[in-house]
Amino acid sequence: MEFRVSLLSAERAEDIAARAGADAKPLARRGLPFKAISCLKRFGLVAGSFAAVAICVISQLFVWKIEVSGNGTVSAREIIDHLENCGVSVGGFIPKIDTLRSANELLMDFEPISSAAITVRGNRVLVSVLERKTPPGIIDTSGYYNVVAARDGTVIDVDAYDGTPEISAGDTVYEGQLLINSFIAGKYGTFMPTHARGKVIALVQEHFEITVPFKQTVKVYTGNKSVKKTYVLLGKEIPAFFSENSPYEYFDTVTAEYDLELFGAVELPGRVSTVTYIEYVPKETVIPKSEAEAIARGELDGWLASLDREIAECGAEVTFDEKNGACFLKADAAVITDICLEVPLTINDYGVQSNRSARLPNARE
Repeated sequence: MEFRVSLLSAERAEDIAARAGADAKPLARRGLPFKAISCLKRFGLVAGSFAAVAICVISQLFVWKIEVSGNGTVSAREIIDHLENCGVSVGGFIPKIDTLRSANELLMDFEPISSAAITVRGNRVLVSVLERKTPPGIIDTSGYYNVVAARDGTVIDVDAYDGTPEISAGDTVYEGQLLINSFIAGKYGTFMPTHARGKVIALVQEHFEITVPFKQTVKVYTGNKSVKKTYVLLGKEIPAFFSENSPYEYFDTVTAEYDLELFGAVELPGRVSTVTYIEYVPKETVIPKSEAEAIARGELDGWLASLDREIAECGAEVTFDEKNGACFLKADAAVITDICLEVPLTINDYGVQSNRSARLPNARE
């Protein structure tokens, strides 16, 4: 008969069998205690286990991760980079971290932050920040200025904050033309100069040209790839046993960075940076007219986006030069923008002669 007992009941089971006149002997020993006893004879495993436990205990004295909250326009990476200058970084020795001093140093080192609080929780550093709100700029009202047109255009709307408008919606103005006069009428029919300010929205013309040759150098990918990784553990980069240079003459690169994880769930205090080199061979080819036109129109779209202003109308003309093998695109865009330009007021603006007595009937005037 076979039966299973626990380690603590084995001796009692043998006594019961002896009193019954039965011969009892163990057939197998299973369980954690017996595995631990067998492992004691494997000195390498024991030493490795102690080393692993020691590393885990010691690693709790270092920063594994920095978490940033409260930021909006400023990225967490920027804040973490500036924290490193203040003595707080991944891999930093936690007992040496002075949270109050580091928070004050961060405020002095990084202007976009107006408030910061640093808390150490376990092996994580929590950083809570408030971003600085920039006050509106102070309007300079000193001096006497006119507002003139910065460029030619057709006026859509006039809004004079200070001064007397000299034009109205629908007028066509030219560069340098007076838009808002510095002089304003007083209460008793007198005129006094001021710092003219305002906004004059006008429709202006922008011009764009581009030439796309039919002969183009294109990339032909060979399918060869090379991936190289760099490991950073507790803020220290582990030396790689390979060169970071590309093994190919012509190549594209794709970079990535991610945190180290154990079994896809347990975060470790390390990061992995990868660089993927993708080989290609440059090849001269002749593209069709349709593709050349598509490239030209793509450049036009990029130029319109770079203007960062409202586009009222845009007309483009595409021609092909068969002799020189090129596509030529020119476009005119009607753009809505503010054309105000403040210029200092001078007496000559109003045609006053340098010899004032020639104009005035008596010396008192």
